[in-house]
Amino acid sequence: MNNFKELASFGIFAALAGFSFGAVFFGIAFVYASINHQQEISMAAVAAIIFGIVGLVVGITQSNKKRQSISV
Repeated sequence: MNNFKELASFGIFAALAGFSFGAVFFGIAFVYASINHQQEISMAAVAAIIFGIVGLVVGITQSNKKRQSISV
């Protein structure tokens, strides 16, 4: 990890994975609260879950690729 660019991109993908995990967690919490109170489910919460899952997959796979390329 001598190269700053590699370290920065690894940090960006790690942050993407972390923010995506938070989006999924809070999206599920909002959907659960809506179901529990028998209210209409917010499409923003469902969209946050979907985008969070996509971001989580992209962040984890790209950070693993970076980690493998750096260690080799």
